[in-house]
Amino acid sequence: MHSVAQVVEAIASLGLEPRHEARVLAMRGAFQERTGAFGAEDPWFEARSRCFWDDAVTRQGFAELVAPELAPPARPWASALRLSHRGLFRASRAMGRWLLEDAWSGAEFTVDDVDEAMRSSLEAPAGPFDARIAALPYEPGSPAPIRVGILPGALFHSEDAILPIEKILAVAREKAMATDDVLDALLRMELSLRSMSRVKPAYAYRPQALVR
Repeated sequence: MHSVAQVVEAIASLGLEPRHEARVLAMRGAFQERTGAFGAEDPWFEARSRCFWDDAVTRQGFAELVAPELAPPARPWASALRLSHRGLFRASRAMGRWLLEDAWSGAEFTVDDVDEAMRSSLEAPAGPFDARIAALPYEPGSPAPIRVGILPGALFHSEDAILPIEKILAVAREKAMATDDVLDALLRMELSLRSMSRVKPAYAYRPQALVR
């Protein structure tokens, strides 16, 4: 069975086909409108591009659109991606598996589908990360009924932004903001921090920036 990271990579490859060019351009434009613009010359281009594809295959429905073009073993993930959970996570190890705690919703997940690149990121010191997780039933006969994976486009916030982010989440809860609106705003703040030299996290991450 394909891993969720392999499936997202396969979908992104399909997105390079000329027949999907217009749709991908529209999705990328919508993503940048919500989270901030970036280009190929930016040092953070690869990280933001992976984050975009997570958005495209889940929130923007591209996985289901191209599901018939995927290899049969990868197709079950297409529907699972539509039902993915987006959160602002902190990771820890529990009994040899990864435990993800969502600072925004309070939900906790045990994850067993983590690719090598993501594993290295989770093991490195960092602040909370914006990520999506998806669940898929294991194949018949497997001892575990559900397989939970992290999509490969997780975007990590700075450790120095932890305290400002906590204040922002408190304000967002008071305003009863939607998950995507809050996390998109945090992605804009993260981009501001990267883009402006000598700017402190407390300046880039501000409750006032929750609204564009």
